Amino acid sequence: MPKIISIDAGTTGIRALAIDAQTAEVEAVAYRELSVSYPKPGYVEQSADEILTLTIQCLTEINEKLDEAPLSVGITNQRETIICWDKSTGKPLCPAIVWQDRRTFEFCQNLKNQGYEDNIRQKTGLYIDPYFSASKINWLLNNSVTTTADTVFGTVDSWLIWNLTGGVDQGIFATEVSNASRTQLFNLKTLEWDSELCDIFEVPVESLPTVLASNSKFGNIVLPNLNHFNGVAISGVLGDQQSALFGQQCFNHGDTKATLGTGCFILINAGQNYVNPPEGLLLTLAWSLAEGNQSHGYGRSTYYALEGSVFSCASTINWAIESVGLFSSPQEISQRADTVADSNGVFLVPAFNGLGSPQWDPNARGTLIGMSRNTDRNHIARAILESIVYQTADILEIAAHNDIKIGVLKVDGGVSKSNTLLKILSDYTQIDLFRNQSPESTAIGAALMAGLGIQYYESLQAIQAIRRIGETINPGQKIDNIDQRLTLWKRAVERSLHWL
Repeated sequence: MPKIISIDAGTTGIRALAIDAQTAEVEAVAYRELSVSYPKPGYVEQSADEILTLTIQCLTEINEKLDEAPLSVGITNQRETIICWDKSTGKPLCPAIVWQDRRTFEFCQNLKNQGYEDNIRQKTGLYIDPYFSASKINWLLNNSVTTTADTVFGTVDSWLIWNLTGGVDQGIFATEVSNASRTQLFNLKTLEWDSELCDIFEVPVESLPTVLASNSKFGNIVLPNLNHFNGVAISGVLGDQQSALFGQQCFNHGDTKATLGTGCFILINAGQNYVNPPEGLLLTLAWSLAEGNQSHGYGRSTYYALEGSVFSCASTINWAIESVGLFSSPQEISQRADTVADSNGVFLVPAFNGLGSPQWDPNARGTLIGMSRNTDRNHIARAILESIVYQTADILEIAAHNDIKIGVLKVDGGVSKSNTLLKILSDYTQIDLFRNQSPESTAIGAALMAGLGIQYYESLQAIQAIRRIGETINPGQKIDNIDQRLTLWKRAVERSLHWL
């Protein structure tokens, strides 16, 4: 059976997956855990060299499991993380600054105070926030990097594309529209790097990669020691959340997915026209499809998405297990949460790195509130899961207020394995949830895009013909006192805002 390889360069690990091109089922997986460092409060860093090394290790492992060359390779990646390197040496000039990093808060606040936010939001669909790449590049230019003509900046996809297609030996320096749209330097209307935005953030546009459509021919892999990969085209690239949207086959206006991973990211297909994003949500590029044999090209084939970004999902669960030792595993949290009907008035606001949608407050900090003498670990476990539910419900509420009707919410990601969480989410929102049999929607999305890039799939309709197997979680009876609980949740959030 023909295979497409998906490289999933996530925040916590790197994976390479061999995916059956006919069925979109995962046939083999290689995984390596990716380390992360926190050198100062608010600083989150990773090693660009480690990202590359682990990627090649995963490809090497998959290479040994293949009987023949794959059809093509797709890449999906953590999005706003920024890497700076020297094209003449191939060496990173500093650690990668991860999307969770908050060191640029003061710089972003100064831009807001100078009145730039409305203009930037109109052009990029994004709020001014340390989350996005532009302020990270500004920090590097002013604090860490001495620039030359060979100094370049790119998101993780650019770093991998450049290295896998030759590196210092004529590697392709390119990115893709969904990743470019997360830098806060890319204009969603013109679909180009914006000179005014580059001036505001003091970023030289010549140091940024060429932007291509999502199904472009990004270049051929140059890895002579890996016989099955050498010469194979990288023909599909997507940021991880957009890739999950594509992998969930959310091709129609209003189709919605929620990826429950390190964070929780809800994306709604907003169609092929620029729209003003509702207050609290982001507008981003979902993907752009080149026609025929074009290397790039946008026009009518560009799709937008509305996004709600929740910074803490699995990271909340990991905090409860690893940092404070309340529980031994995610399974224990689900089991304990299932033993109680509610959290007994306890609310956790997991603003460990500030809050994303809809508050967008980098100064917020985590709050555990509402405890009484009879609060026990079961209630806290329930509050942990409910914190994910409430944050998701906040985003869906904005969509509903803007006449966006969500019939089915497609869920994926590691945390979606929790039946308890999904049942609570469905009951609270009164929305049907669809969970794929495979939680690998992100990796599958990149593979499907790569198949589109080599015209193995002739159209989106051909991809839709691939049947996805899964289960639907239907809401039960509406939860008692839900309006009161949501009111208390919003009060708890208010306590966490503007903490610093």
